[in-house]
Amino acid sequence: MTLPGLSQALLKAAAEQATSRQELARIEAQTASSLEQVQAAIAGRSTAATNAAIFAASGTAAAASQPAANDTTTMLAEQVERLRQEVAGLRSENAAGHAATAGHAARAARVLEDVSSASGGDAINVANAA
Repeated sequence: MTLPGLSQALLKAAAEQATSRQELARIEAQTASSLEQVQAAIAGRSTAATNAAIFAASGTAAAASQPAANDTTTMLAEQVERLRQEVAGLRSENAAGHAATAGHAARAARVLEDVSSASGGDAINVANAA
């Protein structure tokens, strides 16, 4: 699989798992940043590519470039796995936050029910003294 294919697959998976548009936008921005870093790394290797062309004449370029390709593939696979773990962690944190919010809302509803109950809740009654 190519780098653009991996990136699109990652973004598709993130879109399916994202719980908000904001979360998806953050993941898209992180992916774009990672792609820019990879592009910069590849641009930095342009001199290495020139050296590889020189070694190609002696027949050593194939042996030298194979480990680099495997390293890049391994690095990208590890990056994708880290991003998947991060997305899973963020979803877990998000779910915990929603659960806490729901708990607080239920508590507030109980308090309101207690003080405004039709059967004589605990609300404070104020009367005018004559």
